Amino acid sequence: MEFSRLEGLVAAVHSPFATDGSLNVDVVEKQHDWLLSQSVRTAFVCGSTGESSSLSLLERRALLERWAEVSRSSDMTLVAHVGSNCLPDSKELAAHAESHGVRAIAALAPSYFKPRGIDELLAWCREIAGAAPRTPFYFYDIPSLSGVSLSMPELLERADSIPNFAGLKFTNNDMYSFQQCLRVHGGKFDIAFGFDEMLLAALALGAVGAVGSTYNFNAPVHHRIIDAFRAGEMEQARDEQFRSVLTIRTIVKFGFMGGTKGIMEMLGVPVGEPRLPHHSLDAETKQRLRLRTRGDRLLRLAIVGQDFSDQPEAEPSHGFVRRSGPRVAWPVLLASAVRRCSSVLVSALFGPRARWIPSLRGPRRSRGRYRQVGVGTWAHVMADVDVASTVRATRRMEAMGRTRPPVPRAAWLRRRWSDVFPLDS
Repeated sequence: MEFSRLEGLVAAVHSPFATDGSLNVDVVEKQHDWLLSQSVRTAFVCGSTGESSSLSLLERRALLERWAEVSRSSDMTLVAHVGSNCLPDSKELAAHAESHGVRAIAALAPSYFKPRGIDELLAWCREIAGAAPRTPFYFYDIPSLSGVSLSMPELLERADSIPNFAGLKFTNNDMYSFQQCLRVHGGKFDIAFGFDEMLLAALALGAVGAVGSTYNFNAPVHHRIIDAFRAGEMEQARDEQFRSVLTIRTIVKFGFMGGTKGIMEMLGVPVGEPRLPHHSLDAETKQRLRLRTRGDRLLRLAIVGQDFSDQPEAEPSHGFVRRSGPRVAWPVLLASAVRRCSSVLVSALFGPRARWIPSLRGPRRSRGRYRQVGVGTWAHVMADVDVASTVRATRRMEAMGRTRPPVPRAAWLRRRWSDVFPLDS
């Protein structure tokens, strides 16, 4: 069967809910327009991000119908997830999706009564794909949620028995298997990668398309990853990928599903709260997420460059001095000043002379040896920082989400002070 591969970014869209928890298909048009504004041309409907397992059969049909209606007049294409624990439901959803002209269908494995091996999984896929014979079929491999962890290369080796089997939605961090899947039958199958935080690694191994939830609001960063990779600018690509990692790490702290839906609300796309058992964000937590996003330069740039300027300015973090440039920790600035003052003091007292100080320089040197320590060493011991390293260290702390300088470990102190004083005990 001839089919076009999923190239570039595919957004795994949220299922929008009203305040009473009911499905709110009126928001789909805003989701559609927002994705187009972010240069995303394919939507993955009713997947994991879409909380498909929390939707009824009628809700899944209604949601896809609305997406098909809205996208009919644009160049947006749809991939419909039809997987379910109930095989007849999956077959009904597959036939329904084909009748609405979707680009492809996808289905994950049943997660309650699980297939024991490739034979059972292949039979399951054959039943669903056969219900939509004119539509490309993707198996959705996501072992972290489905609990089904079988060999995807082996599945592809035997997938020729399904005429419309197109490939995999590979939401799996097993890059060993990913490489094999890309080369089964000479690269016949399309393998869409599903880990946003590992996109650059997948591109390096040969991926051409990716499906992810953060592409709803973080698409520009991942577009830049792809563009930089294709241009051979690997340093920029790595920087952008790390920006993606920082964004995801921040959202996870608030609860991933609730956090991503909260960000979509900030961007003017009110997709509502997630359904139980997912955690919903209360008003106070949403405000903390908003302030956290606004107060972090990296996150502002990562989340489509939005500054949420209509919101109050975030309060400066305790222990930092707010300034136009990068934030600098005042304890580190104080240490830098101490170093400079001590250098001037020691120079005034001793001039060019050096002092002989006993030192123990490791197990191969006998005790009682002496080494010459000059004025510079005294200053180095007083404070092991300068202005340039202060700014660099502060930026690293900001990137790591830290708001206070790290406390030196005892081992670090012993190593530094042993350069000056012997440890004869």
